[in-house]
Amino acid sequence: MRSSLLAGLCLLLVSGAAHAAVPETTTVVELDSGRIRGQTEAAVTTFSGIRYARAPVGPLRWKEPVRPEPWTGVADATKPGEQCTQAEAGKRVGAEDCLFVNVTVPAKRTGKRLPVMVWLHGGGFTTGSGADYDARRLAAKGGVMVVTVNYRLGAFGYLGLPGLSGSGTFGLADQLEALRWTKRNAAAFGGDAGNVTVFGESAGGMSTCALLTSPAMRGLADRAIIQSGSCMLEWVSGTYLPIPGMPSFTPYVPLKANHATGLEAAKKLGCPAGRELECLRAKPADALMPVNESFSSSLAYGTPLLPREPAEALR
Repeated sequence: MRSSLLAGLCLLLVSGAAHAAVPETTTVVELDSGRIRGQTEAAVTTFSGIRYARAPVGPLRWKEPVRPEPWTGVADATKPGEQCTQAEAGKRVGAEDCLFVNVTVPAKRTGKRLPVMVWLHGGGFTTGSGADYDARRLAAKGGVMVVTVNYRLGAFGYLGLPGLSGSGTFGLADQLEALRWTKRNAAAFGGDAGNVTVFGESAGGMSTCALLTSPAMRGLADRAIIQSGSCMLEWVSGTYLPIPGMPSFTPYVPLKANHATGLEAAKKLGCPAGRELECLRAKPADALMPVNESFSSSLAYGTPLLPREPAEALR
């Protein structure tokens, strides 16, 4: 029964409802950073491409996310923002300026605050985006406010180096910032900031598990749903990929191992010892793609955000 419920939730999220051709109308709401304009069509109102943090570029590359600057006027929120940098068919797609959320709510309000569901996408910590998932059916039939989240991926989200604050957890920090944004702004969409469920699948499920054990998560969510990403997940040798001799591993790694992966990646990209961070920050995004996959399933523990290995902490 439990498996059927989780499968149903995922189906509701991924499957868009069939919509008759009806006129769209615009809807404006005021956030803590400024006003945005979304669109109402049939049973739902959607707000897409809402910035929840500043662009993590230049000196903000490999930094904790920073709240966006307030804006004047009404920002357009009728189309998704860029997906986070990733590889597709061997080529870079997306952009580093990618820290956006999308919000979907029922068009008709009953006066009661809506339960809030915050979705973390899967993709092995190297691919995917919040906009890949159509939340209209879940919002309309479930009577909930759905938030889908972009977070930094691959080397941009999980690089670690000795002395680099936040090593191995920048993507997790983005997810936490998106949850803080949701708590601050849920009421603007009719949502209940005191009734937040975080849920995700695969890498999103593993992230949800990690969030359950993070001290920084306290007060940000009330419930969690983990789909295909248990805290106890461990790939036995040869089961993750059919590669002979591939050792067993989990999606969580000690900080020391994360640092070693970062140093090896910097060396591969020609960065001199002792100047790895300076060198890597100076490189364009395309130049980092050869090492991007090195940070698949490489969320670091022994860090301020994840003091203990999640499976151990959960036990």
